Amino acid sequence: MANASSGRAATTSTERGLRDVVAALLRATGETQADLARGIGRDRTQVTRKQGGAGWSIRDLHYLAAHYEMGPADLLRGVDHALASLPEHRRTETVGGTQTTVEGK
Repeated sequence: MANASSGRAATTSTERGLRDVVAALLRATGETQADLARGIGRDRTQVTRKQGGAGWSIRDLHYLAAHYEMGPADLLRGVDHALASLPEHRRTETVGGTQTTVEGK
């Protein structure tokens, strides 16, 4: 399916949903795009492009699933399902940030 104005393939809701799932899993695991890239055998720029809209392939879907220790279908069922499917040992202690200790005077 092509976008008439740009000649590019139109983004589907499934593709947008997968990007959302990957972003949520990155936050939940405390990984960076560079960490994910190493984990799936890609370079960071490829992951950045895919997350930016270039799209994940079916092959990538299988690599992502193996990396996050779940089935490919779990990644396609939405953010809530993917997060619930993420094994506990893959979760970061602090979601979305780092812990900072502020020492008293």
